[in-house]
Amino acid sequence: MVNFYCKVTPVIIKCMRLSTLIIGIQLSFFSLLMAHETRAQVSVEANQSPIKTIFSQIGQQAGVTFTYNESTVKDIAPVSLHVKNKPLTDVLLLLQQKTALQFRQLGKLIAVYRAATEKKQNPLPGNNTPSNLLLITIMGKVTDESGQPLPGATVKIKGTTVSTTTDADGVFKLINISQDATLSITFIGYDYYEVPAANNMTIALAKSISKLDEVKIIAYGTTTQRLTTGSVNTIKRQNIENQPVGNPLEVLYGRIPGLVVTETNGLPGSAIKIQIRGRTSINSSISNDPLFIIDGVPYAPNNNDIGNIGGGAAGSVSPFNSINPSDIERIDVLKDADATAIYGSRGSNGVILIQTKRGMAGATQVNANVYTGWNATTRTTDWLNTQQYVQMRKEAFKNDNVTMTSANAYDVLVWDTTRYTDFKKMLLSNTAHQTNAQLAISGGNEANQFLLSGTYFRETTMFPGDFGDKKGAVLFNINHYSNDKKLNILFSGNYVSTDNNSTANDLSNYLNLPPDLPSLYDQNGKLNWSSGGYSFANPLAYLERTYDGSTKNLISNLQVRYMFPGGLKFKTSFGYNILNINEISTTPIAAQDPSKSPTGFSTFSNSEFSSVIIEPQLDYTRSIGQLQLSALLGGTWQSNSTTGNTIAATGYTNDLLLETPAAAPSSSISSTVIKYKYVALFGRINFNYKRKFLLNLTGRRDGSSRFGPDKQFSNFGAIGLGYIFSEEQWIKSHLNFLSFGKLRSSFGLTGNDKIGDYAYLSTYTPTSQSFQGVTGLYPTSLPNSDYAWELNKKLEAALELGFLKDRVLVSTAYYNNRSSNQLINYALPSQTGGSSIMANFPATVVNSGVEIEITTINLSKHDLKWSTSFNITVPKNRLQEFPRLSSSSYSNLIIGQPLSVLSGLQFADINPATGILEFRNASGGITTSPVYASDKNINIGNTEPKCYGGLENNLQFRNWNLDFLFEFRKQIGTTIIGNLYNNTTYPGTMYNQPIIVLNRWQAPGDVSNISKYTTTSTSAAYASLNNVRIYGTDYRYGDASYARLKNIVLTYSMPPKWIRRAGLKSLQLYSSAQNLLVITDYKYADPETQTLQKTPPVRTITVGLKTNF
Repeated sequence: MVNFYCKVTPVIIKCMRLSTLIIGIQLSFFSLLMAHETRAQVSVEANQSPIKTIFSQIGQQAGVTFTYNESTVKDIAPVSLHVKNKPLTDVLLLLQQKTALQFRQLGKLIAVYRAATEKKQNPLPGNNTPSNLLLITIMGKVTDESGQPLPGATVKIKGTTVSTTTDADGVFKLINISQDATLSITFIGYDYYEVPAANNMTIALAKSISKLDEVKIIAYGTTTQRLTTGSVNTIKRQNIENQPVGNPLEVLYGRIPGLVVTETNGLPGSAIKIQIRGRTSINSSISNDPLFIIDGVPYAPNNNDIGNIGGGAAGSVSPFNSINPSDIERIDVLKDADATAIYGSRGSNGVILIQTKRGMAGATQVNANVYTGWNATTRTTDWLNTQQYVQMRKEAFKNDNVTMTSANAYDVLVWDTTRYTDFKKMLLSNTAHQTNAQLAISGGNEANQFLLSGTYFRETTMFPGDFGDKKGAVLFNINHYSNDKKLNILFSGNYVSTDNNSTANDLSNYLNLPPDLPSLYDQNGKLNWSSGGYSFANPLAYLERTYDGSTKNLISNLQVRYMFPGGLKFKTSFGYNILNINEISTTPIAAQDPSKSPTGFSTFSNSEFSSVIIEPQLDYTRSIGQLQLSALLGGTWQSNSTTGNTIAATGYTNDLLLETPAAAPSSSISSTVIKYKYVALFGRINFNYKRKFLLNLTGRRDGSSRFGPDKQFSNFGAIGLGYIFSEEQWIKSHLNFLSFGKLRSSFGLTGNDKIGDYAYLSTYTPTSQSFQGVTGLYPTSLPNSDYAWELNKKLEAALELGFLKDRVLVSTAYYNNRSSNQLINYALPSQTGGSSIMANFPATVVNSGVEIEITTINLSKHDLKWSTSFNITVPKNRLQEFPRLSSSSYSNLIIGQPLSVLSGLQFADINPATGILEFRNASGGITTSPVYASDKNINIGNTEPKCYGGLENNLQFRNWNLDFLFEFRKQIGTTIIGNLYNNTTYPGTMYNQPIIVLNRWQAPGDVSNISKYTTTSTSAAYASLNNVRIYGTDYRYGDASYARLKNIVLTYSMPPKWIRRAGLKSLQLYSSAQNLLVITDYKYADPETQTLQKTPPVRTITVGLKTNF
């Protein structure tokens, strides 16, 4: 565990201190909260009042609800009761003395029942067996608070092993039970309930208040945090709706322990990287993305870039830009072997389940949600003005001892140095706009429920011009139950159409143009390309080079369930997903220097991703005494298809024809066709004994077309164990502050087949030339039908605790995942005709870590509620073993170090006498001319996060609600200095620079971390910077830790009496902000993207309203 020690920076320390302060404040309130519940002060003035009236008075003051059968209170005489500021328990005792009633409090519910007065049959002397007592048969119904039946609820005779479950109508029957028996009723997601046995009773269960009893979606079923043996985290609708985002993956930031989210670009539609518990594969071409399942259908493109021609300014096209966040009901993240093994190889890197909204029984209602907002760039640096730039250029020539001429310094000697253009202001400082409007109608009865919703979303960019992302979405589902509730048919569909229009490149790349650049337009109003005989790049030309990508995405699923007698249920689902993307990137003649006699060119692409899946299942549940048994047997057949065509069209002489491929004088076409087949047989059996001992067994046999005929099938499985020790009587008696305690553990084996298709076959690529009209082929990969699945062994152990009636929940989990049988590109000698071949290798990667999650209810009063959630993960990724590593093509890796290890030269300092970078050589000496092969330091750090997490608070005061989320990360990354030397645009060359370069070395004796200006490629200073750029060095990296206020939402709910006249059921006004604040020591750029060449995450502020009628 020592290896997991995290040297927390001041950024993280602030978060931890804040968390400690919050928890300290919480604890100071808990005694008050407990006293409020158990010692609520009640005043009653009743003169011969009906008992129901007295119940109402008490309930309003104490915040409790009385539950009873009408027959229980039917003949109770009116009661006189006069009490003032008495504890609730005292008042109930007085009522018990005045009536024939008895009371039992269960949380916020108070069960009312009659004292047993019936005489029992006289047993025979010495034979007091239950068979000699008065036995009765009872029937009843279990419902929720709205009266909807709850099929599958467990009804048990307390203190015995006798139990049954409710049928499809929520009805149960118990035969020959004692007349004074007490029933205990349990159902997932609802409070435990006890009530004296009586015939023809209706028992209404209350929704669970404890987070432990909230429903969690798992593979092919549901569970609760209390009863699960796996690692599952959930994000609910309110957290999703609160964030003004176009990509649903953005809502995962900081909320899930063990999950890292990274935004690659702040522009609409850009990719978002997701990683659960670390990188498992050495081969970077093998995907480590989790499996994404939407409404039971595997998402065909998963989280891969679906663009074929670069994705425009965003640099990529995220498939989740074609998923509407407003349609999502919940997101469940499955992490360990027990939770994911039933998905086999598809879930080897974790599983993310996305469920869209569904219709509910009840009166037809309409929901509307509309917001509008503004986006602006954040964490951008200022650049040199013209005076500073000219001084830099002159100083660089002086340092290099080179004379300035009109040929090598025309930006200073020829151009007008009194001109100044702030390209950051010109290209990135516009205010972008965001608009979202959603309208949904839903309703139905017990037999049929429906939902239909439509959404429009638009988000523009900060670039000049009308660029942005538009989205239209339609969601529908129909849910039908037969009259006997045995048959259930659910059909759902989700269609999203998007249009992303942007420049072909991110304009952040052009902020380093000289600030004295001549006028961008000539005297004729056309783009200017030269001045004084010297040409230059005109940044406005990049506004004419455009990209447009439009997608159409359909996800549909048909589920059929039938309940047989005896706890057997058959279910089958038919899922279909098809995503089509059309792209076009154009470069008109008008966007090119006319002196070069250019022609226009365009690139066209069309790709289609489709997936069909069929999954029949049998589900069996049964109660045997105090043992609850459930078993699942099922199969999977899945077929994925990817097709694509790309046309590169050149030679256009008319810009009006750029979008017509047939009009191009010259073009080339490439096509892609990929088929993937997957089959599986799976099973699961779950044992729950006394709601204390838990066992979950999972097995699966997978078959994948990505392997050769002899290696296509493999077996995987997992075991999960749980022990709820808080159910032990000793714990209840001696540790009454501990309301919940569970130990759980899991171990399992999964595979990984995310290696691409056809890699085991010989593949060929057409040559660019032909011979006698015949196009030749050359080999691009060698065959190997013997490689098999990568293997992932996952181990987890966790302790979950609840304190003060679950107001404080603490979960600590340790995981250790070992990935072996690695699939790598094995280096081959050139005589084989190929450079490498895909093969298994006995290398092992280990991901281990500790995850801590704390959830607290700090206040829970009628007018004031406050809750907090905090999570932190301390991960460790390392290469455990790799035989003959030094002679392999992965020799840059280091045994015992993360896969993200950085190798390169070790920076010493900047020589105070010369201003030139110096490095340490192999012997520890100082040199300005290192030899990489011998002087490289093989370990100069790594970019693996040292720790990360989030802190969320939710406060509710009367009609006001405030929710805010901090996301934090401790890491190293590329600094602003590293950005300066990533390419040959060094400080001193004909490129503008961030203002940090003003701190450079200038004269002997100066101490600086920035080299002196240089502009000549033959200078010693220039050569030292080439060492940084080409070979890498720790000089480029530094602390990139941060804490970001990711989201904050303020909501006001209009009082019902104000909106009732307008015919509304509810009306909420809200304002939200995204990326409002960053606490970091990282300077001049964003610590997440760590680059000056991409748009950083944008700050978004919105205002909106929600209504229901």
